[in-house]
Order: sequence, then structure tokens, then C-alpha cells
Amino acid sequence: MGVKQATNDERRALWGTLLFRSKIGRLKRGDIKQAAADFGFGRSVLSRLWEREVRSMRDRVAAVVEARWNLRGRKKKDRAALCQKI
Repeated sequence: MGVKQATNDERRALWGTLLFRSKIGRLKRGDIKQAAADFGFGRSVLSRLWEREVRSMRDRVAAVVEARWNLRGRKKKDRAALCQKI
């Protein structure tokens, strides 16, 4: 049994909830724990998400909430271009 992966829609909902509960970029004690209980994820998952999004906001970039797991593995090659060379 694996760990549940948050979809991009769930990540946006989590980010919106945490952003709504924050004041000046700071969360009150227990906000992450409460949001984790509401959404059914671990506290560390929300903590990582929050830190990542706050870090991207410091660079004056809109928060990037999408998952990074699609960047793993072997990259796709354009088979049509390879066939034309042959």
C-alpha cells in the first residue's frame, strides 16, 4: 500500500485553505494540523507544500502548486523526427 498522492486540484484547495488561514504569510499554531485532518493528508505533506509555495511567492512569482512527480523518469523522444532522419 502506497502513500496517497495529492492531485493538482487537491493541492490548489490545500494552498487556498492555508492561504486563507494565514496572516502576513504566517500560520497560527495548529492550522496545518487542522487542514491536514480536514483533507486527510499528513501534517508533513502540508508543511512541505506550504514552505514550497511561500518560497515561490518570495521570488515575486505566482505560487506554483502543481506536482513535481511528472518531471521524473526518462524523457520522451520525438519518434516522428527520428523516423524522418532514417
